[in-house]
Amino acid sequence: MQNENSILQKDLELLELSIEFLLMAWSNGFKNLKDITGYPVSELMKKPGMNYRMLAELGEILNNNNLLDIIDED
Repeated sequence: MQNENSILQKDLELLELSIEFLLMAWSNGFKNLKDITGYPVSELMKKPGMNYRMLAELGEILNNNNLLDIIDED
């Protein structure tokens, strides 16, 4: 669990994310994955710059770290 928590708290620029994802995150004030996963998918999709490609990238990084189940798919 220690490793899982650390990835959620890491600054986004320290993770392997696309420039587009980083720009979307920064424009919404997200600093780490914990900030992003605090929203249900339905709310995330309303955020500026968030689209299905960004959602897929988020899902990929969470899945790679065995954290996919923390996303609220509401």
